[in-house]
Amino acid sequence: NLRWNIAGITVAGNGKAGIGPNQLNSPNDLFIDSNGTLYIVDSYNNRIQKWFKNANSGVTIAGDMNGAPGSTSDKLYNPNNVYVDKEQNLYISDSRNNRIQLWTKGSLNGTTLIGSDVRGSALNQIKTLGLIWLDSEHHYIYAADIGNQRIMQYMVKSNIGDSGRIVAGGNGQGNRKNQLSDPYGVYYDSRSHTMYISNTNFGHTIVKWKLDDSSGTLVTGTPGTAGSKSNQLDYPGGVVVDDYGNVYVADQLNHRIQMFCHGSNGNGITIAGISGSAGSDNDKLNNPNGLAFDSEMNLYVADLHNNRIQKFMRLK
Repeated sequence: NLRWNIAGITVAGNGKAGIGPNQLNSPNDLFIDSNGTLYIVDSYNNRIQKWFKNANSGVTIAGDMNGAPGSTSDKLYNPNNVYVDKEQNLYISDSRNNRIQLWTKGSLNGTTLIGSDVRGSALNQIKTLGLIWLDSEHHYIYAADIGNQRIMQYMVKSNIGDSGRIVAGGNGQGNRKNQLSDPYGVYYDSRSHTMYISNTNFGHTIVKWKLDDSSGTLVTGTPGTAGSKSNQLDYPGGVVVDDYGNVYVADQLNHRIQMFCHGSNGNGITIAGISGSAGSDNDKLNNPNGLAFDSEMNLYVADLHNNRIQKFMRLK
């Protein structure tokens, strides 16, 4: 029985946009490792912050600690999200630079695996980079290529210029079963070999797409229509799937986190935030964009416009 406290606790950031080690500026997403350490994508500060459990401030482990954007190997520019492997290497969606960067543990520089400032639709190009995810064996990177309306699969051991393959979409923008509509979020569930994809603009849906299938299946949302009912979304961001097959969505413009239980027929339950009500109180969110769970299934939310990470304790 999964339930969470409706009041969140601020575990990173102080609610004010800033460059200090205890501050964040539009945190877009986060990753939690098995020790409960947070890796926060401090997007408008152009850096990744490592925030140890119960710490009062973070340490910059990728990008410029003073927030300077750039396209050199030591810089990031409005990063979207980060995936951390067991060796604490970082795979970063460096969105404004349109590239996926690998920062090995302790490194002062990243290496470009995929993408460049030359945008295009070839299999070794990305048009506009969304979120990325890796399979549990860390063989492949799954990347949302928003501008090309597709999800790409790349080998983790890619070198810049290597081609990937289209594993979802790529048939123009739309809401037909073989199409995606500005796909932003992607989560790869290694157990079922299935991608869960959030369609943002003109989509407002979550679809699941089994690897090597030619079309996807609607999980929730009204294709092409934003809404705030239990079976609707408004500009969904990050998506996560738990061990039970439940799907969790950062429903950005509804200012809520939605849980879609396995077999729920697309009807969600609000587990954090108040639907349609943006705010900075402890029971509210403002444009939540990313979410993650720790090993005890406590929920963490990247509360973008409140410049904080909120923790919602699982109720035992």
